[in-house]
Amino acid sequence: MDFSQLKNIGLTDGEIRVYQALIQLGQTSTGKLMKKANISSSKIYLILEKLMQKGLVSSIQIEGVHHFQCTNPNTILDYIESKKEELEKTKTEMKQLIPEILAIKKSEIEETAQIYKGLKGIRASYLNILNELKEGEEYCIFAMSGKDIIDSKLQVFFKNFHNKRIENKIKLKIIVNSDSANEYQKNNLPVGNYELRKHPFSLPISMAISKHRITSMFFNPETIAYEIVSDIMTKNYQEHFDKLWKEAKFVTKKA
Repeated sequence: MDFSQLKNIGLTDGEIRVYQALIQLGQTSTGKLMKKANISSSKIYLILEKLMQKGLVSSIQIEGVHHFQCTNPNTILDYIESKKEELEKTKTEMKQLIPEILAIKKSEIEETAQIYKGLKGIRASYLNILNELKEGEEYCIFAMSGKDIIDSKLQVFFKNFHNKRIENKIKLKIIVNSDSANEYQKNNLPVGNYELRKHPFSLPISMAISKHRITSMFFNPETIAYEIVSDIMTKNYQEHFDKLWKEAKFVTKKA
């Protein structure tokens, strides 16, 4: 039996060892429990207290000696439900707090550079793009062929991302190398509210140009994004994109 899964609901290694020992021993005193779980006397009562607070352990007194036992295992599900309720409450509180934080932040954009790795990194970098844009605004992409986006989880993310972008009414302009235009349409997920054009000019990487940031991306063999937040650099890259956009040939447009 793999008790390590209890880490997923927030139990520590010590709590898991004590809980597992209680299952194996049944109702028992702390002496036997410490030996079975390999927990010191200085920690055992603290761990038991935390498990009782979670509703996973109960205690009784027998001839003046405290004995402990596991509650019904279904209590684990009750504990998960209580955590979900706490998270929903916290989410509501954070929704109220975030506008206050944004109001305090300076209006100037601080120039920074970040490196994001893996799926979580790409998700964070793309959400940065989405979060800084308002309804009716747009961002631009110098695109590769798209055949390097082979990770299924990455494909799902991009589909969800573009659905959110469309919901927020954010526009997208894409320039792809002329030789890769057909391949790009074949390999990329369908999205709306965008226009695609092709141009002989190409970049060795994919690049997104947003309101305040430039994000360069690789997807194979490693998923990685380089993000530069700079109004000056964004302006320069945007001007370059706009120049090529005028020269580029129309491929397709979706509302």
